Amino acid sequence: TLGKSQTGSYPYSQGWEFLGVNRHPMWRRHFYDLGANIQKMNEIAMANGQYNAVLIGRTIMLMSTMLTTDAFGDMPRTEVYKSASPKYDTQEEIYEWMFQEAEELLKLYDDPAWVNATSNLLINERMDRIYAGDMSKWKTFCQALQARLWLRKLPNWDNTPATCQKIIQMIDNVFASNWQEPRYYYPGGVTESNCPWGPYAPKINSWESRDNRLDESLPTTFFMKSILGGYEFQDGQFQTPRGYALDPRASRMMQQRTEEKENPMRHLESNIGGDIDKTIVNYPNLLAPNNPFTQNDGYIALI
Repeated sequence: TLGKSQTGSYPYSQGWEFLGVNRHPMWRRHFYDLGANIQKMNEIAMANGQYNAVLIGRTIMLMSTMLTTDAFGDMPRTEVYKSASPKYDTQEEIYEWMFQEAEELLKLYDDPAWVNATSNLLINERMDRIYAGDMSKWKTFCQALQARLWLRKLPNWDNTPATCQKIIQMIDNVFASNWQEPRYYYPGGVTESNCPWGPYAPKINSWESRDNRLDESLPTTFFMKSILGGYEFQDGQFQTPRGYALDPRASRMMQQRTEEKENPMRHLESNIGGDIDKTIVNYPNLLAPNNPFTQNDGYIALI
């Protein structure tokens, strides 16, 4: 944001200081919101022979584990929920488990005794907002997660032509299986029926989360240049004939404000505060009306 405050309840726009923050979203959501609930759901579902619910739960946990270890590194897994101070597994151990889990899940998705069990739960759209219980689509989601795991190998420990070809084949198999992107759609309306990235900016359960601040946020220099390939506007023209950005997502994710004519995609270095002669209207609007992710009835794409 344009301010320079180093303290406050929104550290991602007030100094990027996270050390004093409790309930950090990624960590909390993995172990509390997802982990504890999915563990209990799987226990009940296994006891009732509802194997389709177990497959969905384990697939979501595989995705969440991947996101969490990539953000934090070492994390509890083998002893999680067994004590108040479980041991931390190394990230290497976490990755070894994730590769094994992906393999086992895909075998179970191909097992009629699991996906077609007469005791399986009848899952409708109200229970499963992603695929409405369609196990073939959950299988392709799991295949996509496996491919993403293998992509992690390339820069880290197995950058070989054989591995590249294996990943390409995995992705080909996903698209050949009638791939449908896993999207959680929000209907819009009141409070939590709205997408958390939309203009309504709902606070989930009030104290458990923080509403988005896109109405007063700015694109950072790193995001515009390094991620989206944005260029400066100098001497009446852009520095590249391709336009203000190499990445076409820029014009979908933000929109020029009418007040800023000279440099429609102005950006700001993180955490330095804005110049006194610039206000929010001099920067692009991050709640662009053509951005499907920032509408009240928008969606979250899981992968």
